[in-house]
Amino acid sequence: MNSFSKTVSEEDRMEGMTAALTAAGIGIWELNPDSKEFHLSPIAQQLLGATEDIIPYPHIFDFADSRDRARLLKCFREVMEGIPGKEVEIDFRHCVASEGTPRWLHCRGQAVFDPAKPSPKLHGILQDVSKHLNRFQEHEKKGSFNISAEEASHLSAKEQLARAKGLEQRLQYLIEEAPVATAMYMGRSLKIEFANDVMISYWGKDRTVIGETLRDAVPELDEQSSLDLLDQVFVTGKTIELQAAPVVLHQNGRSGTYYFDFIYKPMFDHEGNVFGIFHMAVDVTHEVQALKASRASEANLAAVLAAFPTAIGLLRGRDLIIEMPNQAFIEIVGKGPDIAGKPLRQIVQDPGRQHLVDVLDDIFITGKINRSYANPVTLHKDDGEHHRYFDFTNTPLHDADGRISAVLAIGIDVTEQVLARQKIEEAESTLRGAVDLAELGTWQLDLETQKLSFSRRLGQWFDFEPGFTATFADIYEKVQEPDRTKLRQVVEECLTANSERVFKVEFTLDQDKTGLRKTLTAQGRTYFDNDRHAYKLGGTMQDVTEHRALLSTLERLVQQRTEELAATNEKLVNINQELEDNVAQIEGINEELVQTNKRLVNSNNSLQQFSYVASHDLQEPLRKIQTFGTLLAGKIGTDIGQEAASYLSRMQQAASRMSALIEDLLSFSRVSNQEIKRDLVSLKTVMKWVLSDLELSIEETGATIEIGKLPIITGDQSQLMQLFNNLISNALKFHKPGIPPVIRIDARILTALPPKVVARRSVARYHQIDVVDNGIGFDPMYKDRIFQVFQRLHGKSEFPGTGIGLAICEKVAFNHGGAITATSEPDAGSVFSIYLPIE
Repeated sequence: MNSFSKTVSEEDRMEGMTAALTAAGIGIWELNPDSKEFHLSPIAQQLLGATEDIIPYPHIFDFADSRDRARLLKCFREVMEGIPGKEVEIDFRHCVASEGTPRWLHCRGQAVFDPAKPSPKLHGILQDVSKHLNRFQEHEKKGSFNISAEEASHLSAKEQLARAKGLEQRLQYLIEEAPVATAMYMGRSLKIEFANDVMISYWGKDRTVIGETLRDAVPELDEQSSLDLLDQVFVTGKTIELQAAPVVLHQNGRSGTYYFDFIYKPMFDHEGNVFGIFHMAVDVTHEVQALKASRASEANLAAVLAAFPTAIGLLRGRDLIIEMPNQAFIEIVGKGPDIAGKPLRQIVQDPGRQHLVDVLDDIFITGKINRSYANPVTLHKDDGEHHRYFDFTNTPLHDADGRISAVLAIGIDVTEQVLARQKIEEAESTLRGAVDLAELGTWQLDLETQKLSFSRRLGQWFDFEPGFTATFADIYEKVQEPDRTKLRQVVEECLTANSERVFKVEFTLDQDKTGLRKTLTAQGRTYFDNDRHAYKLGGTMQDVTEHRALLSTLERLVQQRTEELAATNEKLVNINQELEDNVAQIEGINEELVQTNKRLVNSNNSLQQFSYVASHDLQEPLRKIQTFGTLLAGKIGTDIGQEAASYLSRMQQAASRMSALIEDLLSFSRVSNQEIKRDLVSLKTVMKWVLSDLELSIEETGATIEIGKLPIITGDQSQLMQLFNNLISNALKFHKPGIPPVIRIDARILTALPPKVVARRSVARYHQIDVVDNGIGFDPMYKDRIFQVFQRLHGKSEFPGTGIGLAICEKVAFNHGGAITATSEPDAGSVFSIYLPIE
């Protein structure tokens, strides 16, 4: 059942009225302000041609002809806004496609206000008034509103008079009730015979103008074309139709230009002479002004878009017709300036840009905005090609029915931002290279979240797992006392300072918590925002363990030499006492002692200088040479010429070899002179750190590392890490070209050493740890020579190295009371066996 009928039937007292309205062909409607929906009775639904009895508020106006839609909407809006004295009272055309002619509907209604609600409820009726206009049009087609002579011959004078009078009354009724401005002028003087209220309101007059000539009633027409056109209709007998014709009229005391669609149609008597003119007019001022405003707006928009640096263009329909492209858009398309009105699909046919059309097709299917960033685009201009980067945004546009009608394409030139980002990335890459070269660990502390971010190297030092969310409290926890308190105090002082302050502090890691005994130097500073609020603490850490160990060794040597000097001096004093009787001999001895003392002092000074040179004056300049060489090569590239580039490369290579040689010599010295620790060391853990340090070389060579079950031994973890690092590095270095290295580390227990193997200590059992590779191998005749210092079986250009690594390995094995051997054949790989006593 129709929902409107349900509502009405609930009121018994309305049943009779509803039946009467239905019988009269009058439809009933109701507008609910809460749901914004029209409820239609069956008659109202039939008159509108609606398929549903409930229609949403905005869609009800779609049933009106486009020429009357704005008037109908305005009428309802004014009533709903509560304008005093406003009621729904309007006639409008409803175009029925099957009939092809408009049907006139009369709509009337009133508002019912509820104090508790902001908007009123509207009730009203709907009636078909087309028959009145159709009857009028039938008489109009006959060319006269008079009775024909043939009809008059069959009627008496009284009947003719009565009929003419009735026809005149009906005609006047039609004119008065017509929803458009209507008037009838008699004679060439254009006497106003009839005019409805709509026409009179256009003139800005009242009904007293009836009976006056049009020239007297509306004098402003005298200087316009309207009177001449009406006179032309009288002379020619031809209908004149004009659309959007401008007319100057005085309304409400003001003169203004209005626009009308109108018809001047002649009326003929029985003899075919024009005796009057029928005038119908529709005010289209609002539509014309809106059209002008739209065209002006489009012109302004086109001017703005043309000057806009952002590329903008409208792509209409599935053919992607280009509309309003600005210069930037034209340059991106790259097909000349005359692309407006052409389909993009036909213009862009090269395979390199076909994906653009596919993206736009997807937008018509999905209805989703498409965005892409930093797209490389080659612009073709008069001065040549320009390579730029653009961010593109393609937005679907919908028509009144919600269908996608066009795509708005916008391209923003982000070349400067992309190039700046690339420079930043290059600078960051250079900085990372410098940091890696200097073997630094980096860190940053977010003061708001207290979260600490750190580099991989620093994470290894502090035994942080990858992805671990750390705070500075975790750093403090891994530092041994009393350095922990010192580090915390320095950091807190830096944070409480009101200016950018740099701190530097040295501390030692807690070996029980990190598995390492390292001495680190930390540097950092506080960062402030524009409001001088500290938001970040950041800096670097450097491993100075070896540096400190070297200094300690050199200091011990200096002390030892000083003690030797003191003992020598004491001996010389005794000799001097014994030989005091021989003055000349004593003076000679004294002179010798002085010279010896000087030589010892010079020797002592030389040792101190060597300590400084080895720890600073040699290493630091080499690091700077390498760092600045890398930065110089990255900064100027190939601009310095091939010969200079070759010199720069050779300088860096020489510095690298020198640095490696010094490091290896220092390592060999430490291994030779440093007292080893006697701790329980897991070789599995040792191997974990070694493989982590060699991760890059393993990835570059595609090596496979196979690790068997390894024991826990008593020894020095640092020296053992150096032993296995050197052996695995050699296995990676001396691999066969084109064949990925395969390295296997196994261990077993021996009750006796193999023949010719002599360990430093003799015990009942030994660990044998084998490092086996599939590399290039070597001649067995060199199996003892390779463990000597500076012994190399290959040239430095063929394989890099210093010739000290295996000597260090032999020294580490010897320090642990064991031995190391090597067996190999050319192209058959090598086996290095380490024998360590089980205590």
